[in-house]
Amino acid sequence: MPCYQALEDGIGRHQSTVNAMNTAGQEIISKSTTVEAEMLRDKLATQNRRWESICNEVTDRRDR
Repeated sequence: MPCYQALEDGIGRHQSTVNAMNTAGQEIISKSTTVEAEMLRDKLATQNRRWESICNEVTDRRDR
């Protein structure tokens, strides 16, 4: 179990970085052209799906 705790701790530390990325991304989107905003919105969505997948995988492995 200590290994999973270390993973969960690491995820917790990185969550603030993900939050900051999303905040900055939304600010940039609000100042971008429609085409650029849509492209950035898609990239942010992809990164958020990847992050959510990592978080879910760690939780799933812990619960096994």
